[in-house]
Amino acid sequence: MFENYILSHRQEIVGSVCDLITFPSISEESNQCHFPFGKACSDCLKYFLSLADSLGFRTKNVDGYCRIC
Repeated sequence: MFENYILSHRQEIVGSVCDLITFPSISEESNQCHFPFGKACSDCLKYFLSLADSLGFRTKNVDGYCRIC
């Protein structure tokens, strides 16, 4: 069952992974409370939370930190 899901959603999964790896993976010091790890990490977090939400997870951005339930 899981294998069938992976095979039938392969392009979508690969596309999402490709999108995720375009974000810089190094955090930066930031004085802005909404970007505790820098703007690039915040953008990546927003993308990931949106992706997780589209997959049915409940998500929450807590001042630049994520919570996935």
